[in-house]
Amino acid sequence: MPDPRYFALHKVWLADKPGRDPLKQPKDRNQAALVRQWLRADMPRYPLSPAFRTSLSVEQKKISNALDDAEQTRAGASAPQF
Repeated sequence: MPDPRYFALHKVWLADKPGRDPLKQPKDRNQAALVRQWLRADMPRYPLSPAFRTSLSVEQKKISNALDDAEQTRAGASAPQF
């Protein structure tokens, strides 16, 4: 099974891609958020840990930070780092 942490990053990258259908952008972002929630709740095999974060490329870290910011805004509280 492919690593779902990268799928979440890919969905945000896709939403931000120039020329992406504006109707699909919210769907892509929602899917990324749902996958991250699922990972935290039910997938301990794929931790959203500092070790994982260290393995990300510079571009992936930027995307991950954007996901963290969006989650913090929605939750009104600190979200774990991806």
